[in-house]
Amino acid sequence: MTWKPPKRGHQSTRAIPAGILLILACPRLYSSDVTGTPLYFAVGIPTIALILGMIGNGLPFNALSARISSLEARMLALETSVNTRFDLIMGRLSDLITRLGVLEDRSRRP
Repeated sequence: MTWKPPKRGHQSTRAIPAGILLILACPRLYSSDVTGTPLYFAVGIPTIALILGMIGNGLPFNALSARISSLEARMLALETSVNTRFDLIMGRLSDLITRLGVLEDRSRRP
């Protein structure tokens, strides 16, 4: 079966993919003579390269995840420290308010 161009004046409604045209135009290039070791090399080497590339691309994300985790721990420690200091300041402020209340009571006495 060979490809025939459409007749003049007739527009084809289907496009023929370029890959099929190449197979039809050059059948010797696309024969199934590649078997055994050349086939394994032709398929295996790109597959191994793809897998190694995927693993290599995943490593920076793992390092980034570890850095984000350590940053999260540092931020949590900082938040705890700020909360502790804020509670101390609020305690001192309540003591100051109490002392000022005592001073006001003393100043109002005759």
